[in-house]
Amino acid sequence: MISLLPSRSDSAIAIEAGGKITKDDIETFEGYIEESFGDHDDFNCLMIINDDLDGYSIEGLFEDMKLDLEHMSQFNKCAVVSEKNWLEKTTEMGNYLPGIEMKHFNQEETDEAWNWLKQ
Repeated sequence: MISLLPSRSDSAIAIEAGGKITKDDIETFEGYIEESFGDHDDFNCLMIINDDLDGYSIEGLFEDMKLDLEHMSQFNKCAVVSEKNWLEKTTEMGNYLPGIEMKHFNQEETDEAWNWLKQ
């Protein structure tokens, strides 16, 4: 499940992910991106990943890959907030994607994550 959260910046989206992520979740997220930033405006993203994250449904995975292909050039920075240690390494690998900067933060560093996105 993906929940949209209030953003602390006009140029950022904030989401919280937990449980199983479905096609409907990704479609809602994509609709919010398009409503807020159209097809061309850059934005930042704060993603809070809960401990109960259980991956994607098959349809959700394919919809997420489609979203990434359609909007990858719009992502500027992505702050991943989680207590999952393996996500720290995965987030670092995201820095190899062209045009996007990613950084991992622990939950107590959420304010720092927002500050980093605003820089």
